[in-house]
Amino acid sequence: MPKPTDRLFRNLFMGLVTLAVMLVFILSMHLLLNIPLNSKTLWGGSLLTYLAINLIFDISGISKKIIVLGVSSIIMGIFFNAILNWALVPSLLTGMVILMLSVILYMTFLH
Repeated sequence: MPKPTDRLFRNLFMGLVTLAVMLVFILSMHLLLNIPLNSKTLWGGSLLTYLAINLIFDISGISKKIIVLGVSSIIMGIFFNAILNWALVPSLLTGMVILMLSVILYMTFLH
């Protein structure tokens, strides 16, 4: 059983890493795709992605994690559909890949 300070460090580290990734994501969308930085959809989608990634790590139980992963990939798909005008299927796949890469990175560095 991990100590409370270890769990706090993990949560803090994961929150800061996720925040850094979301800021890089926002800046890359701005620079590469010319999406304005004051776009409410861009910031809202990034905030929802940030919350979804941190929820996946904080919730215990595999079934709850799968539910959060499914719902958050749908939310990210809608976000990519709205911001990039992609079709829904590539948007869902992109959202699922981003979330799965985040989970793999978490498992690699913190377990």
